[in-house]
Amino acid sequence: MSGTIVRPGDVGVIQTALALEHEGIAAYCIAGKSGLLSPSTRKLALVFMDHHQAHRDETKHQRASMNRIDFPATADGAPATVQGILAGLQKKLGFVPNLHRLMSVSPHVLAGWSGLTGHLGKTLDLKTRESIALAISQANGCDYCLAAHAYVASTLASVSSEEIALNREGRSADPRRAMATAFAQRVVQTRGQVADEDIASIRAAGYSDANIVEIVACVAQYLMTNLLNNVARTVVDFPAIDAPATTA
Repeated sequence: MSGTIVRPGDVGVIQTALALEHEGIAAYCIAGKSGLLSPSTRKLALVFMDHHQAHRDETKHQRASMNRIDFPATADGAPATVQGILAGLQKKLGFVPNLHRLMSVSPHVLAGWSGLTGHLGKTLDLKTRESIALAISQANGCDYCLAAHAYVASTLASVSSEEIALNREGRSADPRRAMATAFAQRVVQTRGQVADEDIASIRAAGYSDANIVEIVACVAQYLMTNLLNNVARTVVDFPAIDAPATTA
């Protein structure tokens, strides 16, 4: 970049712009749409921009390839008290997911999760539960749970990719399921402080008060795994989804 003249203060402006890149400030300056940078400095700014983006990409890759909480590399390394639970997952899914080996670090947590999911599995139908799981996982930005529930929905409940995309938005092609999914999404968005109209709408769709309790319980179940995976940054070991919920 020999011959490039940088005005006093330009470097500071570039650094500030890059720090605010998510708001589009850097691109705005470099494109010359403001008087913050001189024309000769914009070439230098582009170099800074490239290095900045490369650093962001590398950081994202590193975050995606390591867990922040250590857990057994195989199911055999988990405590004996939870081997039965892990064996059941192996039989159902064909492998023991990272999430469940993560939970095995505390056998009580894995056992608690297993008991809750076992009982809730006797309430709403599988497609409805998975539609709720996808909506909640999208709302909480949990890529691991999105991949896991997209896999379960497609392989165990024969849910189409189009329906999975709708579920992530809190919708469904099935009118009744759409109401349950939207209600679950509202529970998360309002932290449970749903309006009287929300309760009236879910009842009008044919859901009983017991069903409303079950929907809220499912929300709590998925919140638990969403938060745990987000905290641990659990490496995704299910087929990748088309559009992750997180971008950084």
